[in-house]
Amino acid sequence: MSMVLPGVTLIGYNRLAPCSLALPHDRFAAHTDWSDCPTKRVIAHHGSEPPQLILAERQSSLGTYNVSVGRFTDDILVLFFGQNGWLGWQSGINLRRPYKPCDIYIKLFFTSFICKPKAKQVLIIGLGGGVLPMLIRHYFPTVIIHVVEIDATVIELASEFFYLTEQIENGYMHVIADDGFLYASETAHRYDIIFIDAFVEDAMPSHMNTSQFFSNLHGILNADGCLVTNANLPTNDVYDRLIKTCSSTFESNVLFAHTNIIENARVIISGTRTCLTSISSSTKATQEAQWLESGALLEFSLSRLVTFAYRGLLTDNDTRIST
Repeated sequence: MSMVLPGVTLIGYNRLAPCSLALPHDRFAAHTDWSDCPTKRVIAHHGSEPPQLILAERQSSLGTYNVSVGRFTDDILVLFFGQNGWLGWQSGINLRRPYKPCDIYIKLFFTSFICKPKAKQVLIIGLGGGVLPMLIRHYFPTVIIHVVEIDATVIELASEFFYLTEQIENGYMHVIADDGFLYASETAHRYDIIFIDAFVEDAMPSHMNTSQFFSNLHGILNADGCLVTNANLPTNDVYDRLIKTCSSTFESNVLFAHTNIIENARVIISGTRTCLTSISSSTKATQEAQWLESGALLEFSLSRLVTFAYRGLLTDNDTRIST
């Protein structure tokens, strides 16, 4: 049995031997000899290539790209952005195991519940397919969830394909069609946890990666609430600006980062030192993650991920304080 990962290019003259592993960016002959070599093509992460079946494709209400829903042959349902084809994965759910997140960063988002295990009010900026609110609702059923999404097409497709309508009907989740920046500056609501998962194509909207936006978010957090940011940004300059913004706005910031051959996940949790005490060191964070796993009956190993992903406290120049 040989395994071929996405990204392999078939050029030149080669014979793929049994029990070999072809990694992304490997290059093989277009007429490679596969004889006596049963081969399985492995999808390491579905974000690396488009789904086999496109279920819907509509223009974003923002008018700059398409929003599509597709399905892989192994029952992974995905919402993605793109124009004339595949651009990038936004949300995915395994229909066989819907409460085990497909994405590393979504798993890391749950470290916020280590800091706020009794959270009652949660705000999510950026809906995608509605996977994050669905997971929060499943594991923390009494939490009230507000989701702000600017793109009406995203809301429409999430309602049709990702069970969003059913989630809204239970009364614990509310979807607000608005710009997250404007909502944060105008709302009277206060939250225990705020998640930033807003992307236009493959980047955080520029008006959100600003001191004003983060200051507004700080203002709508309850005392000792925490902000959780998807920091998987396309360039170092944009990422560095985010670090400086977080550090100038919040008393304490902890970075979690984990990279494999496909996904580069970075999550920053920001808040007061008191709020982030339980994740102020790798040992504490791992232990607290174990307790959260058993208490919330998580269907994934958060503690194992925290062990690998914990990067420590950040300063404004992105240096880490040893813990």
